[in-house]
Amino acid sequence: MAFDARSVPTAEGVDEDEARARSARVLRRAFLVALTAFIVLGLLNVWGVRTATTQASDGDHTLEVRYPRVARAGLPVAFEIAVTKRGGFDGSIAIAVDAGYLGLFDENAKRPEPAESTRADGREVWRFTPPEGERFTASLDVRIEPSRRWGQHGRVWLLDEAGAEVLTVGFYTWIAP
Repeated sequence: MAFDARSVPTAEGVDEDEARARSARVLRRAFLVALTAFIVLGLLNVWGVRTATTQASDGDHTLEVRYPRVARAGLPVAFEIAVTKRGGFDGSIAIAVDAGYLGLFDENAKRPEPAESTRADGREVWRFTPPEGERFTASLDVRIEPSRRWGQHGRVWLLDEAGAEVLTVGFYTWIAP
């Protein structure tokens, strides 16, 4: 029987095997920690829908928009526009929304329905019958279009009876992949 030197472990081979095993163990542990962190963040709704509110005011009018700050394609989101006017509303309420931003949504309904709706200059303009009191709120029942990715800047304008801008608010919605 012949002696084969390749089958005899050496001190160098043992050290290399231990080093390889140690680095594989470290990589497995790092992967498990990252996976656990991802799952815990998911349970805390870090990856879910988040809304934000932005507003502008000129003293007599306040325009407030509640919008999805972070969302995912296909999920329902809140989009709400509130207008407050000191002393109440004299005539119709005109609100314009960036038409490109509205392209993010699969719209089911507007509440209340506008008395008039037009589209011009990249904006959709809605005219509403004035409510009793000083505050008017319009909400859209929407979800993010399933094919949308990344995000979109948006703007909402409060317009006067002649169509001139009274207040403007801008915002951004990020669509998580």
